[in-house]
Amino acid sequence: MKYSIIAVPIIGLISIVNNGLALANCRNLSESEMIDAAIDFTLQNQVGNAFKLTEEGERLHLSLKRFEDKAAYLAINSDCCTNFTREAKGEYIDPHLAERKNYAATIRVKSRWLFDDRNSMKTPLLGFYESIRLVHFDNCGKIINLD
Repeated sequence: MKYSIIAVPIIGLISIVNNGLALANCRNLSESEMIDAAIDFTLQNQVGNAFKLTEEGERLHLSLKRFEDKAAYLAINSDCCTNFTREAKGEYIDPHLAERKNYAATIRVKSRWLFDDRNSMKTPLLGFYESIRLVHFDNCGKIINLD
């Protein structure tokens, strides 16, 4: 019995020290740092294909061009990102989920992707395909999934 009484405070102390070390490595990102991280995340997770419905209801397969680097992405998407709060998004994020995930902020990334129409028997149609991605951050500046 003597050992169990001593073990609980020692385990609690170890837990506090570990949490303190984790918090010491944690820092909030500035808005520009979050935007840079959101763009990097978008570029690392580029999709190669998308589908678009025509006015006639036909489903077209689009082959999206990949961006070679951040400069090429920003040349077309210079105003891609905005910082959203939960309230501004008009979305409901469960407060318990937000607290459990240590939610801090969301960056909305609206991207334009160049595509060509591989379905056409004629000369491929070039155009832009737009997508929106929400990139969520925790209080330590890490990207988190709220789905």
